[in-house]
Amino acid sequence: RGGTPSFEGLDISRDLKEQLNAGYNLSYALSVVLEEIGETKRAAITSLDLSNLGLSTLEQDLFGVFSKCENLTELNLSGNEINDALLIFLAEKGKQLTKLNLSGCEGSISGDFLGGFDVLESIGLEALYVENLLFLKEAHLIQICRLKTLRTLDLSRDKSLMGDSEDAFEDFCYQLKALEALTSLMLVDWGLT
Repeated sequence: RGGTPSFEGLDISRDLKEQLNAGYNLSYALSVVLEEIGETKRAAITSLDLSNLGLSTLEQDLFGVFSKCENLTELNLSGNEINDALLIFLAEKGKQLTKLNLSGCEGSISGDFLGGFDVLESIGLEALYVENLLFLKEAHLIQICRLKTLRTLDLSRDKSLMGDSEDAFEDFCYQLKALEALTSLMLVDWGLT
């Protein structure tokens, strides 16, 4: 595996993190940074790295992101706290997203039918990184396998999805067959031989 997925475009992440470290909330910090770069450069923002900020109310903090960064297609929220409300928010406001990184996030996502990751089906994600989500269960895999536009899926360090039996692995593979567009599947640390 090549490490962290690449996110291209105008990168305001460092400036944004400086504002956050100064004690400002995400919404205000984003306003300051976007004002500084100007409207012309704002259109060039296609990716945003908000990883490891310790944010727990992302759906509130991200409210202005999608209206101010209309060309945002790649969002890295790894290492923060996620929940169903965040996924619903992303499905409603982040329709242009093609790449979403939720690796190493804490929190909980519903395993109910038409809940949890299912709400992301309306976005048309091409890449989903959910490496090392300790709460990930088989029900979540079933939800993820309904995201028919996925071409890249990172389930590294998520072996708990499968269990130890050979039958469980066959069930896992059967679920993945639903992802017809999938061209890249990452299963680092699954102990497959």
